[in-house]
Amino acid sequence: MKQLGKVLIWIIILGAILFGVYAFVPEYPHNFMKSFVQPVVDARAKELITSVQNLTNSDVNNATYKEILEKHTSMRYWVYETRETEPGVEYVIFGGKGASINLKDYTDYDGLLSTSAFVKFEFKITGNNVDIYPYIDGKPMHINDARHAETNKKIRLDILSQLYGGFRED
Repeated sequence: MKQLGKVLIWIIILGAILFGVYAFVPEYPHNFMKSFVQPVVDARAKELITSVQNLTNSDVNNATYKEILEKHTSMRYWVYETRETEPGVEYVIFGGKGASINLKDYTDYDGLLSTSAFVKFEFKITGNNVDIYPYIDGKPMHINDARHAETNKKIRLDILSQLYGGFRED
């Protein structure tokens, strides 16, 4: 009986350590680990992630977002989340490493050129509306003002095209 108590205490300690590591790791490793467990234990997350993955983009050969985002990235994750600050809004978030991105022509967005970028796409779902926000190495590739509305669409399409078709050399 004494031995069983010791084993239970060690299991509790190990569980607390693992939870502590999971809770305090940065965004990428946290979401990467979460992406394995979440679809198994959360049916809503699995349903929404699958729905977003299967959306097609007519500007990129009618490819699905899963095909587009996963073609030239590695160590990928897809996760679902809600935010207390935005009730009724759901997010599906993609993250992937190793992307080659050429955005030198977009000076308002710091003109990035990377051969090993971390890309993140937030799919903001409000009812039947889906807004897509790209990030490269943690930097938002959208500027929230009326002057940049068209450029935001253009840079998002350029990023998606490069992720699907490969690096654009100038």
